[in-house]
Parts: sequence; C-alpha cells; structure tokens
Amino acid sequence: MNNNNNMQSLNKTLNYCGKGLNIFPEETLECIDIEYLFLNSNKITEIPPSIIRLQNLKVLDLGNNQIKLLPVELFELEKLETIYLSNNFIRTIPEKIAKLKRLKYLYLDNNLIEELPSEFGRLKSLEHLYICNNKLNSLPQNFGNLTNLKTLFILNNNIKLLPTELGNAKGLSFILYEGNNISNIPLEIFSKGSKAIITYLKELSTDEKVQLFEAKLLTVGEGAVGKTCLLKKMKDFDYKIDENQVSTEGIDIDSMTLISNNSNEIKLNLWDFGGQEIYHSTHQFFLTRRSIYIFVWEARRDDLNVQFDYWLNVISLLGKDSPILIVCNKSDERYKNIDEATLKTTFKNIKGFHKVSAKTGEGVKELIKAITHEIEKLDHIGDYLPKKWIDIRKYIAKNNYNYLSISDYIQICEKYGLNKSSALFLSEYYHDLGVFLHFKDHDILKDLIFVNPDWATEAVYKLIDTKFIQENFGIFSSADLSKVWQEYKEVHYKNFIELMKKFEIIFGIGD
Repeated sequence: MNNNNNMQSLNKTLNYCGKGLNIFPEETLECIDIEYLFLNSNKITEIPPSIIRLQNLKVLDLGNNQIKLLPVELFELEKLETIYLSNNFIRTIPEKIAKLKRLKYLYLDNNLIEELPSEFGRLKSLEHLYICNNKLNSLPQNFGNLTNLKTLFILNNNIKLLPTELGNAKGLSFILYEGNNISNIPLEIFSKGSKAIITYLKELSTDEKVQLFEAKLLTVGEGAVGKTCLLKKMKDFDYKIDENQVSTEGIDIDSMTLISNNSNEIKLNLWDFGGQEIYHSTHQFFLTRRSIYIFVWEARRDDLNVQFDYWLNVISLLGKDSPILIVCNKSDERYKNIDEATLKTTFKNIKGFHKVSAKTGEGVKELIKAITHEIEKLDHIGDYLPKKWIDIRKYIAKNNYNYLSISDYIQICEKYGLNKSSALFLSEYYHDLGVFLHFKDHDILKDLIFVNPDWATEAVYKLIDTKFIQENFGIFSSADLSKVWQEYKEVHYKNFIELMKKFEIIFGIGD
C-alpha cells in the first residue's frame, strides 16, 4: 500500500531543480494533475499567469531564482500548502495571498520585502513563516489572527515593534528575532529569548496594559561624603542639614517624583548605599542594570584615586552601561580639579560632572535636570506591562512582606490570573529590575523571595558586625547563629547563609 502511495506521489511530481532554466517551463502547465512542482536553483524571472491552470498543486518550490513580481493568479491555487520563494528579488506580497486558506509553510527569506499586506492575518492555516533577511519595518497587527502559527522567523530585518496582538497567536512557540531594532519589549524580557518574549506578548494581549514610568537611582561613594543629605535636598529643597546626621548603615530606600519633558510623572526610587567599606560586599545584591548612578565625592578626601577607581569599576561591572553622574558635594567648602577627560575616556557611561552643596542648595536643581534628562533616555521608561503584573507588585508592597515562600507567592499570582509558569517568569523579571530578589536557579534560595531588601541585608550586617565574630577573625559556626539572629526564624538561617555564600561574603572551612 505504501509503495502504491509513493508511486502516485511520484506520478504527481515534477522536478526541474538546477536545470539552468531562464523561463518557467511551459510543459509543466499542461500537467494539470501535478501536486508537487520543484523549480529551485534556476534563473527564472517570471511566473506566468497561466500557472492558474495547476489547481491541484500542493507544493511549489521556486526558491533560488530571479523572480521580482508575484502574479495574482498564483494565489488562485487554493490547494497550496507549501510555497518556497526564498532567495529571489520579490518586493511586495499581493493581498490576494489571503485566498490560500490551506497554506501551512511559507518561505520568503532573502528577498527585498518591505511590508506584508494587512490581509496576511487571514492565513488561518499558516504554521511556519520564514521571512528573514528582508527589509520589513513592521508586522501587521492582525498577526494575532494566525491562531495556528507555531514558528516565526524574522531575523535581520528593520522591525522596530512587535505587535502585542501577536500574543493572541496561541500556538506560537518560537520566534527568531535577532538582527532587528525591536524597542517595545522590556530589555529584561528581550534578553531572555524567544520563550520570554512570547510569554510577555501573551500576557499583554490578554490583559489591560499599563505604561510604566519608573526608574532606580543609586547613590554610591565613601562614607560621610553627604549622599543622604544630597538626596534629602533633592527631594525637599527646603531641607536643612542635620549636623548630627548618622551615616547610612547598609541601604536606605526612598522615592521622589520627577516631571519629564513630555509631562509624564516618573517615579524615582532612591537607593542610598552606606559608604563604609564593611558594607561594600552587600552592594552587589542591588546594583542593577538600566538604572542611573550618582557617584558622590568630596574634595577634602585624600584617597580620591582609590575612590574613583573602586566605585566606577564596580558600577561598570554590575550596572553595565547605566549612566553615571559624578557629583562633588560640599563644593561650598572646597573643590579639587579632577581629570574629567581621562575619566570619560575610561568609563564611557559617565554622562556629566556636577558641583553641588547639599547645605546651600548650590547646583542641586541643575543636577535634578541632568538626572531627568538621563532617565528619559533609559530604554525601559514607558514600557507597557500587563496591569496584573503591576497589581501583584502593589499587593505585595501593600502587605509589607519581608519575604514570601515561593508557594505563597504563586498563590498570590494565581489570584490575579497567572499560572505557576507565568508567576516564575514575573519573579525573574522583577528580580532583574531590582524590585525584589529571587534566585530561581539556586537549589536552596529558589524557595524564598526576598521582598524587602533591608530584611535580608540587615541580617547580613548583623553577622558582619557581631563583636565576638570579629574578635574571632570572622570565624563562626552554625551554633553561633541563634545568638546573632535572635529575632529571625531559624528556618531562614540557611537562606541567609546561602545568600552570603552566593556573593562570596562567607565560605566554609572544614565542617
């Protein structure tokens, strides 16, 4: 039986591949019963309108030819399931393509196509679309109607936006998207690849969306240079410096609102990092990409080269190409010239140098303008997120959790309509943004989400600052933990220990 089927297929197949043909072979148009026609790797320049006679054609291969135009008659062949048109000179796809109701595979790689017709979304049977290496600037919004689409290959085009409607293509499982200028997918999601992008688009297409105007500002520098006072002055210009201001231990988090040049309110999360060297090791928990950094220094210090070298290298390592503003505080008291040109050459993400006085207010408003200008240029400002993502974050923040077990977190997400897979995806996204910490690939830490950064870092500082451990040259045993972490539940000791191990703050010796 199988042999008979193979014979029947052969009888309905014509193969003219690599024959050096300059024109479409007329004799094939007489074979009205053929189902498979292969004309790959020739020099054919035109498809004749008379191709309409081949009404039984299922597979047409015209790849690697010199075709420029597609006749509308081609799209009258309504039994076509596969079309190969890769490596030609095609510029446009006629709207008549919508008539190919059975089309499953369409190969259009390596052409000159700039636009796909809006009727493209009516190809309900389409499963695989290959349109790499063209000149596409966009995809039709009704791509979401391609409910059977499984793979989408759009490598190396000029596409700037992926339509959110693409999330309605329920069968979509893979997108090859590199080599474009796609800007409407949050970077944290975009960098994680095809699956993450599809998950994001599906969530966005099924939920109300909210535009996010929020950024993270981190102030770093040595202790007692006035970082905390500067932030307070930025937030309230009438603030008067408290001469008894205690240096920040660990991290303080606050927020303020900026108004962009487009009149959008931007929430600015202010992270104030303690400058004492003993706290430096925990900064790596929270120094994130896509933030803005202020490195604060003062001229009275004699170790400027060490300060600049340490902090600018740390920011470059952990903050990647986030913008940095170099700020000399207490400029009303003293100023020292620094080699700005060399610093900008060495650290490309330095965006400016400022002299301010948190005491008098000198230069503070100009600094705020510079911060606003740099924030507006951050890629994620104005990102669209599913409303339920924002609602989950607000719910967690409102309840003042220090931590959440992964099971409790997933239960919260399920109340807002996210399944377990989407909930874990969201935790990873918020981890990358620095909203909370979730090390989902760690065998032990994966079971806990650190919602409140202070809760985790304070536990670390308590251990670092414990006198008997310091006097013992940093050596302690698990039996000592109940003395250090009396106010914490014993079940969390292992989480703090693993967190410190992960960032190489502690390591084991012997048993």
